Amino acid sequence: MKILKLIGFVVLFGCISLFSVNPAYGRTDISIKSNTQVSDLQTQKKTTILNRLVEDGLILTEVKKLRKDKQDDVVCLALNIYNEARGSTIKDRIASSYVVFNRYEDDDYPLTLAKNERNLCNIIFDRWQFCWTNNDKVPLPREKGAWKDAQELALKLYNNPKHRMLAKKFALQHYVVTPLVTQTGRPKWIDNRTMTVQIGKHSYMSLRKGINAEQQKKTSLQVIDEAYELVYGNQDNKAKK
Repeated sequence: MKILKLIGFVVLFGCISLFSVNPAYGRTDISIKSNTQVSDLQTQKKTTILNRLVEDGLILTEVKKLRKDKQDDVVCLALNIYNEARGSTIKDRIASSYVVFNRYEDDDYPLTLAKNERNLCNIIFDRWQFCWTNNDKVPLPREKGAWKDAQELALKLYNNPKHRMLAKKFALQHYVVTPLVTQTGRPKWIDNRTMTVQIGKHSYMSLRKGINAEQQKKTSLQVIDEAYELVYGNQDNKAKK
């Protein structure tokens, strides 16, 4: 549990730098002003962005057909894909989503939000977990094509139970942008990794001791290949692969 808290603080520190220099989070952001505790603030940000997306007509028709709780989970997963990996490969987007699935299934990731319900939205918006949720501004998607792609991918990953099984085989729950792995002054917890595999712009890691690192790396890559085929079929010429 201590290592998870340490990872959280590192994520939060990194996010402060990211949001201070990234022009992608500009005028379309929603400013949230609150004196409540962090957990309540995270819940407020989650509720605000979900409501705003509905009001602005930014949710796909196929997603809106879902029951409200499932709709929210798909939209949160799409937001995470959009904010974490839209500039990377599709396989990276799938892998980052599998991390969310695995954290959802792992009770070592306790929820701290005001309403302590275990769902994908709360896993994603839980404090310190993902950079884009930790600033006082919640970014609205401004790239329409990328946002549409993120929703379509999130819906496919969410609706097909095979992806939950593949995520379990993928097994990984942590990732960082690859340059951070070898950066001087990198967070100490990164040096506790027992396996690292690069997918797109991220390095995915295991912190579990006693694993066969080469076998897990091979399995994780095979799983993501299988997941890609499950979503898109055999499309080797797909530009975004």
